[in-house]
This record gives sequence, C-alpha cells and structure tokens, in this order.
Amino acid sequence: MSAKKIKNVPSLKLDHKLSVGSIVWAKLRSYSWWPAIIIRSTDCSRPEAKFGNSWVFWFGDHKISEISRKNIFGFVSNFHHLFCDASGKRRKAAIYEALEVLADRCSYHSINVKDLVSWAKNQFQTLDETSISSSG
Repeated sequence: MSAKKIKNVPSLKLDHKLSVGSIVWAKLRSYSWWPAIIIRSTDCSRPEAKFGNSWVFWFGDHKISEISRKNIFGFVSNFHHLFCDASGKRRKAAIYEALEVLADRCSYHSINVKDLVSWAKNQFQTLDETSISSSG
C-alpha cells in the first residue's frame, strides 16, 4: 500500500506526537503493516535519518530500517484496524512482542497471549499513545 493509498484509508489514524520510544505500525515497501519501535540513530549506530524519516526496530525479526514518517502510524490508535487482519505466525509473534512491551509500560502482567490480546482490545480504548510511550 503506497502512502497515497494510506490517505484513502479513513480507519488509520495519524499521530504526529510519535517520537523515540513510541511503539508503532510501520510499512516497508510491499510488506504488511508491522509493529516496530522508533529508535535513535545512535541506538543502531547509523547516521541521522533523512528529513521526514525515522529509524525503526522491527518486532519479531529485530531488524532495523529507515522509514518515511508517512508510513508510520501509532500502534495503540490503529490496533483494532491492523490487528484484525493479523495473519501468519511471524506477524502474530511480532504483534505479541509489541503488546508485551506496552503491557510492561502499563504495569499490566498477562498470564498468556490470549489474556494479553484481550487486555489490548479492551484497554486500548482508554489509552493514548503518549500515556504509554517511552523516551527510551
């Protein structure tokens, strides 16, 4: 999905407050939306990101990419829309890893994955990105 097509998807919510430490959904080329965390260039020993871009650390495979800010959306504010089409073991595992980080930031201790997803589906309605972001 190109950045142009993203603008035509009304259910994705932009969040311009995203910064280092924010858990996000990001999209690289033709891949699916994937959970990541925004990191500093110094955290990954890379040069500063180009204007309009950010470095992200991908949950699941733990790789690093420089991504256009146009392809980065808040994880919490877009969870219901992007989680509903979660398919594939690797993508689900990456989403669960991101949820574990968010749960830890909220001091929520889950028993299992099903409990964690249930917490996310219910609690994300009352949270915003800034209440669980980390300046990590």
